[in-house]
Formats: sequence, structure tokens, C-alpha cells
Amino acid sequence: MPPQQLKRISIDAGSAEPDGTHSQGDIGVEVASGKASVSVPFGATDQIYLQHAAAGTRLFGDLRTGAGSELDERGLYALLAFGGCVPPFTPFTGVERLMPGCVTSVDLGSGATSRTLHTASWPEPATAPADEDARVRRVTDALDDALRQVCPDERPVILFSGGVDSGLLAARASSLGWKETVLVHFSIGEDDAETLVAREMADHLGLRIDVVADTIEDTFEPLERAGELYPQPFGDHSTMPTYRLARQTIERTEGTRTVLDGTGADGAFGLFSKAAAWNKVRRVPRPLAAMSSAIYGPLSLQLKTSRLEFASRLFRRATRMPLLSASIAQNPLEGVCYRFDRSTRDDVHGAVQQWLDDAAPELCPEAQIGAVDIALICANIFAQKARSVYDGAGRRVVYPFLDGRVISLGLREAVHWPDASEAKQVLKAALKRSVPDRLVDRPKSGFSIDTRPRFAQPEFLDILRRSVEQGSPLAPHLDRRRMLRLVDHLAAQRRAPAQTSSFAWLVAFTARWLEQTMPS
Repeated sequence: MPPQQLKRISIDAGSAEPDGTHSQGDIGVEVASGKASVSVPFGATDQIYLQHAAAGTRLFGDLRTGAGSELDERGLYALLAFGGCVPPFTPFTGVERLMPGCVTSVDLGSGATSRTLHTASWPEPATAPADEDARVRRVTDALDDALRQVCPDERPVILFSGGVDSGLLAARASSLGWKETVLVHFSIGEDDAETLVAREMADHLGLRIDVVADTIEDTFEPLERAGELYPQPFGDHSTMPTYRLARQTIERTEGTRTVLDGTGADGAFGLFSKAAAWNKVRRVPRPLAAMSSAIYGPLSLQLKTSRLEFASRLFRRATRMPLLSASIAQNPLEGVCYRFDRSTRDDVHGAVQQWLDDAAPELCPEAQIGAVDIALICANIFAQKARSVYDGAGRRVVYPFLDGRVISLGLREAVHWPDASEAKQVLKAALKRSVPDRLVDRPKSGFSIDTRPRFAQPEFLDILRRSVEQGSPLAPHLDRRRMLRLVDHLAAQRRAPAQTSSFAWLVAFTARWLEQTMPS
């Protein structure tokens, strides 16, 4: 079913009856006497945009509505560097993304705006629990409350990798007595170790598991139909398996069931040590860091997997970006595979910091990294991979770890707990109450697939090659020689750093989305 079936906000000053209450997902809009108050929670997976027009100001929830022929370099840089739209920028000149975590007042006539904090996103922190059991109860109580609210029929479908995040959602459903819960797992093959663990964990929890097998089928449909399927551009190559998982979940489970996705747990509970790690990188003497950064392009490290590539990649991000931007940037390839002027980059990096200052004031540096990961990466990129697919089929998908109470618990309380330095320690401790420790304390592979055989397919290479040709919306900013070398590298199925492979998908997807949405 086409995603256009979802009702999205569309308000303008010329509407016959604009006054009233409007909603789109977690976003609420109150309109009265030519003024709109737009409330966007911090972890909102929906977006809303503002565009100034001759007849007044428009508000809309689908970026394709505002697609124009003039591109904003700041929005393009944000997409290529971070994989998503950093508010207020979008790829289109004159179209602004309203800031999650704030209530924005908009005069629909003049277009004047002002912002206040979305205070409901940040309830006051409670006293820190003294022992692990109390901390676990704090987390499980918050999750249980969120689950009861979004799944009153007690029959959820949980997207289940067998890792900590989805595992804890399944464990809470089992603890609540929701025995009709269905776990849907994506398997990359018969010998997939993650599938063996997922089955064993499901058995311990007493829940049904349904396994979706990886296949080349549907691989490039999200790319070929990017502008039709998705209301905004974003970058994540796991869009391919996620699309298949979503389609299969829709086909295999009843339409009345709520789908639960564990996206957001990393940002809320898993990144508190990242600030300290980045500060160590930034303490390396500037000349040494700059030298390591400078060799990345000349040595073509973007095509090599090595310790040198890893170190140079970190120093490149650390020396070219502020801390917040460096911590969540998706690649180190600005100045290598794509180029923007310094003022454009500074505008976007400044917007990242301004966003956190306005939407998440008083957070400590460790929590700030988690906060920007939640709002920009988790809600704005990861959640988008399948959101519109479920929406288009009339299915409700919910992200409990992006619930405002859970986010606040993580970023205002858990960041200060004694076990905060170990990623998701409190979530692991909670899961161990329900399954054997060995199923929790283990290396975990991400939700991904081997991209080499897929990216060597002619249809993918053709789209990537066309992205650097004259007339492509991204061509003015891409280094044509290096991009064509990347095409040849992928065609030969040679290994490349994960961030380079992700960048290849990001370029192909963004170019395709823009081509399909911009007026011809």
C-alpha cells in the first residue's frame, strides 16, 4: 500500500478552516486566529516543516510537499555528513525543519517564529537508586508503563534480533503475561549465530518466534522507489533488510497488532562513555592529529580496512568537527569524497549545538551525546527505515525506548548511575532477570548484511555512478574521480571500511530521492 494513506499535517494561512487541533504521530498542532503552536517531542519519529510562501506560511509533515528546484547546501551537507536533516535545515531552500524537543509558535501570516522548551520531554529526575536492583526496577517500571500505554490489547509484535534492546522488550512482555506476543526475527542464513540465540531466548521467555530469511528479493526496492516510499531522505544501508523485515511482518501478522521496535536504547543508555573517549582523541597534540587526518584522502584510506584507516578516520572527524558533531557523524569523507565550504559546515555544526542548547538544556556532556544520537540518529534515521512502510499498510509501529519518560530516565538519571560507563549495563542487568547470563554477555553483531554482493549489482552501481554525472543534484559536491574509484571498488566486491560502504548507499539513496521528488 502506498505510504500516502497516512494522514500527515498540512496547514497554511489560506485554509478555509485552519483553526483547531491537528496531530501526526506524537506531534500536536494547535491553530487559532492565524497562529499555530507546534509541539514536537524530543524523540519524535515524525517531522514537521515550515515554508514561507506568497500567501503566507505553510506547515506540513511530509518533506516531499515542499520539494523545490533550489537546493540548500547546508541541508545537503547535513545529509552527507550525518545521514539526516539537522534542524532547521532541509535539502530545499526556504523549507525549515522545526526543532524536536521544542514548542514552536508560528504566525501563519508573517512567518515569525519563537520557541520554548517542550517541558513534557524532561520530567524532573528522581533520587538516584542506591543498588542495582532498584535501578533495574526504575527502568523496567518505565518500560512497562510505556508498553501498557501503546499496547492495550497485550498482543504486540516485537522486531526481535535477540540482542539486549529487543530482548528486554520481549522479556517485559513475557513478565507482563502477554503470552500472545509474537517475535519476528531477521536471519542472514541457516548458520546465523544470532538466530540460534534468538530462538533460545524466545524459548526461555515462552514466546512464539517467526523467522524471516534474508534474500536478494526486494533488495533494491527501497532505493528504486525512494521518493515514493519515504517522506524524507536519510542514510542507512540496513534499509535493505529492514524493508524486507517490515514487508514480511505485515504479511505474517494481524493488522490489529502493534509493532514494537527497540530503536533508541543505545542513545538513552549506551553512549555515556563516548564523551570521555572522544576527549582522549582530542587531547592528542594538534600537529600529530592534523597529520594523521591529512593522509586519509591521499593514501585512499577510504578504500582500505586497517588500523591506520581507523585512527586517521577518528582524527579527521575530531579535527574537522566540534565534539557533538564528531560523535555522531556518519563518515570522515568531507574533503575526500564530497566538499562544502567552511561556512556551510560551520552553520550545520552550530545548528547541532544550538539544537541541544534549546531542546535539552542542562544535560551533562555525556548525556548530550546520547541526546543528539536519540533525536538525530535514532528517531530521524533508524526509525525511518521502516516507519513509512508500516504506515502505508495501516500498521502502528512504536519505539518504547524513544518514549519521553524513558529518554529522560536515561539522560537525566542513568547517566549518573555507578554502572553508566558500561554501555547499557542496566538494560543487561534487567534482561538477566529473565534469561541466562550467557545469552546477554556476548558479542553482538549489528542488524546488517554483507553489502559486497549487493553493492556489486549493476542496478546499484548504475545509480551510484549517475550520482556524479552532470545534472545529478549531488554532483556539484561530489569528487567525481574518487567516487568512480569507489564504484570500481564495489564492482570488484572488494572490502571497504563500513563507513565508506554506508556512504555509498547514502549517496545513491539521497540522489535517487531528490531526483524523484524535485520538480522536473
